[in-house]
Amino acid sequence: MSLFEGFNRNQFIKNRPIKSNPLTLQRELMELKRLTTDEPFSRYYDNIPEAFRPVIEENNLDYPEDLVGELVEDSAEIIVRVKNYFDRARPFDIARNYGIDLGHIYLKSAQTSSYPSGHATQGMLLALVLGKMYPQLASKLLQVVKNIGLSRKLAKVHYESDIKAGEELGRMLFNHIKDYIDEE
Repeated sequence: MSLFEGFNRNQFIKNRPIKSNPLTLQRELMELKRLTTDEPFSRYYDNIPEAFRPVIEENNLDYPEDLVGELVEDSAEIIVRVKNYFDRARPFDIARNYGIDLGHIYLKSAQTSSYPSGHATQGMLLALVLGKMYPQLASKLLQVVKNIGLSRKLAKVHYESDIKAGEELGRMLFNHIKDYIDEE
């Protein structure tokens, strides 16, 4: 049974429509074009669970690997269904239609639809769960979320709006399970 059994994805879908008229889309593409790609940074934060591990272990705390794995696995199905609903093309695909070369970094994890960012979703979910377990680390964990979002923009695989929507979905998933975390 999934941790997110009974989660109403339609609540997210209804409240987070994509606002991508051609002008907004072109503006977001140009914002990405101005960024300098950073392949090492992008690849480091591509592995979401491992991005959080140092924050926990540097503080001599136990990294809850099983729980993190379960959160990532169980949230993936919801994320993919929401992505499939919106079916937003990745920035590097849309950029070609505008004659813009973003110079994106190929990431195996960036082969689904763009909206919302699954990395931002899972990053926020993990930061909130781990922050509830280790409140003294909450701000450091939220910095990891910011770095995950930035890494996706530097790789040119997500728009800013994808990342913001992903973070919101992550908060909604956390709210769905936060009582379960108290029982752990």
